[in-house]
Amino acid sequence: MQYMFYEASSFDQDIGNWAVHSVTNMRYMFRGAKKFNQPLNDWRVDKVTRMDRMFSGAKAFDQDLGWCVDDDVDLDDDVVELPGAFDETKCASTLCGVVQVADAADCPTPARKYHHPRRDDWLLWLLRAF
Repeated sequence: MQYMFYEASSFDQDIGNWAVHSVTNMRYMFRGAKKFNQPLNDWRVDKVTRMDRMFSGAKAFDQDLGWCVDDDVDLDDDVVELPGAFDETKCASTLCGVVQVADAADCPTPARKYHHPRRDDWLLWLLRAF
């Protein structure tokens, strides 16, 4: 997926449901996609090893990705000393919710995001029955 939306300055489509679980390289993927600001928090990025400059220059991007990746994932530009993956984004100071850990197996399991009334009510009923 390297360079996929590179300099696509007007791109802002919902791609949050893409299956990216086998992708290893997202380098420069949204670099310069100035209007892109879509949630990607459901993407499974545990196999990605290159994210350098991934969102750099995506000036509108301000999503909390909630990704947890291995320390070996490259978020910086190796050629020049630049802030890296989130340079020139609105969430650069927080790395847009991406954290790095020594071992990706140590990443916390995300909490359930969606409330499903029928299933939740049934579960409550079941718990009360015991």
